[in-house]
This record gives sequence, structure tokens and C-alpha cells, in this order.
Amino acid sequence: MRQLSQSLQDHDLIILRVIAEWWDLDLFGEDKKKTIELLSEALAQLNLKQELEFLPAEESEAFMTLVNLGGRIPVAKFSRQFGEIREMGPAALEREEPWFSPQSPAEDLWYRGLIFKGFDETTEGLVEFVFLPDEYLTKFDPPPISESEAAESTEKSTPAAETSPQERKLELLPLSEPATFEAASSHVIDDATTLLTLAQSGHLHKGTLNRMIPYMHQKNPIAHSFIVQLLEEMNLIRQIDDGTFRPTKAAVGWLKAGREAAQQQLFSAWQLSDWNALHHVPSLSCEGSGWHNDPISPRKALIDVLPRDEGWVEVDQLVQLIKAENPDFQRPNGNYDTWYIRDTQTGHFLSGFEQWEAVEGQLIHFIVHSPMAWLGMVDRSPTAMRLSPVMQHWLNQQKPADSDSPPAASKIVINAEGLIHVPTKGDRFQRFQVGRFARLRPATDVHTYSYRITPASLSQAKDQGISPQRVLKFLSEASAEPIPAGIRRAIERWDENGIEARLEHMVILRVADAKILEILREHPKTRNFLRESLGELAIAVPQSQWQDLFAAAAQLGLLLNPASDLPA
Repeated sequence: MRQLSQSLQDHDLIILRVIAEWWDLDLFGEDKKKTIELLSEALAQLNLKQELEFLPAEESEAFMTLVNLGGRIPVAKFSRQFGEIREMGPAALEREEPWFSPQSPAEDLWYRGLIFKGFDETTEGLVEFVFLPDEYLTKFDPPPISESEAAESTEKSTPAAETSPQERKLELLPLSEPATFEAASSHVIDDATTLLTLAQSGHLHKGTLNRMIPYMHQKNPIAHSFIVQLLEEMNLIRQIDDGTFRPTKAAVGWLKAGREAAQQQLFSAWQLSDWNALHHVPSLSCEGSGWHNDPISPRKALIDVLPRDEGWVEVDQLVQLIKAENPDFQRPNGNYDTWYIRDTQTGHFLSGFEQWEAVEGQLIHFIVHSPMAWLGMVDRSPTAMRLSPVMQHWLNQQKPADSDSPPAASKIVINAEGLIHVPTKGDRFQRFQVGRFARLRPATDVHTYSYRITPASLSQAKDQGISPQRVLKFLSEASAEPIPAGIRRAIERWDENGIEARLEHMVILRVADAKILEILREHPKTRNFLRESLGELAIAVPQSQWQDLFAAAAQLGLLLNPASDLPA
């Protein structure tokens, strides 16, 4: 902070004289340096506690707000609560004489020489503050915790709220249970396991998350991207040179943990994640450069006001509670005019504190209904929410019920067609192991995951050092029933002979005369599109090339008639 003499330096001589006159000091000389010296000595002697008793209530509140916050507040935030201090040059000051009719408590304190303004460097860049000089602050007991210390404490705090319900400005009113609501689930655990399974087979890439939808319980690519980022930040996967992800050794520990313990680990990872919810709110479009937001502060602001029990509350009430207690949670400088955020419906930019509900309010709604729902933290209706039992345990710092015991091993089922069925709620590490030698199939049953053994999946396993003998041993130990004889023999044959048969997508070309096939085989424009003969009057054509063959044949004077089910 600054001393009085430094603070007064920024004032024009006319304001120095006004302040002096207010305190009955006769300082009308032209020597600014001498004026500052005498004025700072006089102001330092003020009995401020006594002077506050004679100030109007709003001015006194504004001054004590500064005292209680360690002596400084961003100008934008202070102005929003206590009014602006109009900027005027010396000529305008002489003409307008604003000290005779101050338009706000802030302006009244300004011309009394009780508050000052100045710039300081912060993590948000250069920010202008309203502040109290050191000589003023020393006249008051220090606040319990300064603003900077409060921020540091928040970074290290536990999930438990530091503001008790009795201290809150608004009270959360409990609701009755909605007639219909979406219950919290632990699908995030199963989907994260699926992503790890796909990663170990080389099929997980940020650019292809849309392809993951058939394999996931949650059918939202944004949710998949969110989970992938958490797994990456937890060091459970890492990205390699070709852009795909691979699981790390740390993934094994997470896969072997109990479901609630694993879910709580994801909760904790989300608290520190760089995943930026503001950039995913459907009603908002973040544009431009030169500004950024802290992705962590919104979720901390929300968690700080959450109830600690199983009761239902309206999300709008949570929004209003945050607005009353911590409105600047993501804009600590109090400036609401520098971010470029557009309303996706109207196309208008949302600027100023009056747009708080449209930006901050919608962000809180999105966090409840998306990340918190994806993680299984809340039951939710369109307008209300309540904490899931797992979330209550985590929020109240209670140990996960299954933290001391690994998940019970469950038996898998393998049928005569080479399909392996793994129970959804079973051992996740066991399912991960199945994914090393069998290909995951799209999810059709919420109770099981299905995998198919193929030559390609066995080849991939072999590349990872997993022999067919190890596959058979694993299946014998993990399966509820003996391995079907045909599947056992098929795996052994693959080990001996490699790929003996394959299925391919082909189009069959049938002709009325064998001479037509001879022409097509011999001509350089068409012969590269033909594959195996299927008799004298038929031949296979790759499905992806039949239209090229159609065009080339037409150039030779032969029109092919495509089947009705082939794409145009």
C-alpha cells in the first residue's frame, strides 16, 4: 500500500486545496510539494474512528468496507457499490466545483481526502484500485484475513464451505422432491474405463470423439472431451506423437480402486482442472483475444454455497446467493466491460454488470447441469438439484465407502460366437484387460459391455506381448463357464496359421456375357477396380470403388446398372 504523501502526489493542486479547506487548513500557496507535506501531516493526525461517526451512513460503510478488505478494492467493484468518482481536469474542477454536490459516497470521500486511487500489478494485469493509505489503516484493527490472503486460502481450502448458513445474506429454501428428475449415476466411471480401454488399443484421439458415442453411456462428445481432459490431467493417459492417447501405469491404480473412490478422484481432479466451462455454455460465444477467465473460480464459488445435506434446492437460488456473496468470482477486478462474450440467440455482446445473470448466472446453471451431472455429483430436474450420496461424502470430506477394499471380481461370459460379455458394475481392471485382446462393440445393454475376439485384436495383443496362450489362460480364470471348444480352437488356429479368413465390404458385378469381364480385366481404365472372380459371370469390386468403375466403364461404352440399395 502507499503512504499519504505518495497518495496525494496524484492530485491536482486544486483538489489538494479542497481537501485542506475541508479540514480547516489554510493551504493556498502554489508550492505543491510543501502543500502535500503539510496536508499529509495533518491528515495523519485525524481521529478517523471519531470522524466516521459524523460521516453519512453510506460514506461510513464505504470506508469501513475498505478497512475490512485490507485497504483496497478494484475501482470497478467499489464504484458498483458506492458510486463513481467523476474524472475532471483542473478547468472543469474550477467550473463545476463537484465537492459542493458530490454525486456518490465515493466522490464525497474522495474530496475529503479519505480515499485514493492508483494502479497495481495483479495476476489479472494492471488493475486500478480504490485504496486507503497506510496511515489510515494503522488506526484500525487488522481484518481477520486480507483479500490476498483470502485468495491464497481459497486455493488451499478443502471443499467445505467457509461461510456458514447463519452468515449468509440469503437463505436457501428447501424444496420438495420433483415429480420427475434425473438421478445421479456413476456412468462417468464406466465411460472413463471405456476411454482407457480404447486408448490402450490405439482408438482414442481428441479429433475423433464423435466416434466414441456408440460405446459410451453418456452420448455427448463434450462430456467425452471433458473426461479425456480429466484423465490426462490425472496422468492416467498421455498423448503421443501421432495425436492418439495411451494409458499410463498410473491408470492401473485407478482401475483397481472402488467405484466411489474412483469417482471421488475424478471430483477432486475437476476442482483443479483447466477445463473451461465458460467456453461451452450453449447460450454464450466467447470471442476475441486479450482476455481470459479463470476456469477454476466458478466451480469454487458454486461449491462454497452448496448445501451439505440431501435436500433439493433451486439452481436459481444458488445463482442469487453467489451474486449476493461473491458476484466477482470470475472477474476479481470488478470490470464487466472488457470481455467479448456474445449471446448466441440475439447476437448481442453481453457487457456490464447488468448482464451478470446472462453470463455468470448461465455459467452456474451450465456447471450444475453439465460437468456436475456428468460426474454423478447431482440429481437434477430442469430447475433444481440435490447432491448425490457420493458427492455428499466428498463434500463433507468423508472417506469413500469402498476405499479400503478393491472391487469384487466378477465373472465374464464368453459364448460360442466369440463374444465376451463383461458386467458393467464388475471389475474395471478386468474389463480393461479384456480390451487388450478383444474389440469393444457398441453399447446396447446398460448392464454389460460386449467385446468380440478377432484376428486383428489378437494380433494387436501379440504386439503388446500378450500371447494366445495368455489369452486362453485369462479367459479360463475369468469366465463363468468353460471356454467354448470352437473359440478355444479358433484362437489356437490363429496362433498356428495367422489370418485364415476375412470379411470385407464388396460389391458384386454380374455380367450377361463372360467376354464383358475379359474386356474390363484387360482395359487399364477398369482392371484396377476388379478383385477375385466369383465364377465366369461375376467378380468382386471394393465397395469404395464401384462408382469409379461405373464411370470408367461408361467411357468404354458400357453402362452398369447399380442395385437399388447402393448409394448414388
